[in-house]
Amino acid sequence: MQSDSSSRNLARSIRIDTDHHLHEMMQRTVERLQLANVTVRLSKDTVLLTGSVNNWHEKQYAQEALRAISSTRKIRNEIRVSST
Repeated sequence: MQSDSSSRNLARSIRIDTDHHLHEMMQRTVERLQLANVTVRLSKDTVLLTGSVNNWHEKQYAQEALRAISSTRKIRNEIRVSST
């Protein structure tokens, strides 16, 4: 069993990188939508979506799927719709 002081030291040394975790979660969300050509980038207050999709619906779908996850960041959707 750890003493109180060693528990406090351990608690201070553990840091969770929430931005990294959020980025991974967003990228997995886009991949689950089977939008493999879409990339997610984070900045302090913005989520940037880039890449290409087959139609406008897929572009909006990617944006709206991330909106619930990133409620405090603006979403910049720069995904291109490929013309086939």
